[in-house]
Amino acid sequence: MKVVIKDKMPDGTDIQIEDWSENYPNVHKFGDLVVAYPISKYITLDEHIRQGERFRCELNFKTHEQALEAFENLKNGTKTLLDYDLYINIKHYKLLGGE
Repeated sequence: MKVVIKDKMPDGTDIQIEDWSENYPNVHKFGDLVVAYPISKYITLDEHIRQGERFRCELNFKTHEQALEAFENLKNGTKTLLDYDLYINIKHYKLLGGE
């Protein structure tokens, strides 16, 4: 895995684009994954992630171009993680406060 680019969202949440294509070429294309480390608004049922703790939230895109656009929107504050609900693992969506 390689980190392609790193930055922060306006609220201080760390974000980065990761490239897993060398490790998992059948699953990932170059730079198709945006990863954020927000603070959870809820606790998981197994208490693995607790309210108020940071967790890893992955946004899986089809292309690097889509990932880069989302990264820029998150960095600039024009979009939030919940705006990309179709790309978020559902358990992470709930931790972000999504219904």
